[in-house]
Amino acid sequence: MSHIPFTQARANLAELIQQSQHGNKTFISQRGHTSAVLLSLSDYNKLNGTPQNFMQAWATWHQNNLQVLQEDITDFQPGRDDTQGREFSW
Repeated sequence: MSHIPFTQARANLAELIQQSQHGNKTFISQRGHTSAVLLSLSDYNKLNGTPQNFMQAWATWHQNNLQVLQEDITDFQPGRDDTQGREFSW
């Protein structure tokens, strides 16, 4: 994690992008105030909660809800009706 001024970030953007892909975050300041953060897309997706694809979203949901799914006992017990039923003729 580093803090650099905007002019330095603009001059070294390619290097900063490579560093972000290795997990380094760069805080960029303008006029002495931090105004932006450069981070990798995967880090952004983690912060934003956006999965990369459907299978990843399903795996995350399944992992988070696995215990609930295993413990969930429903009261629904479909039973078979043993009565004779109604009279029928053709």
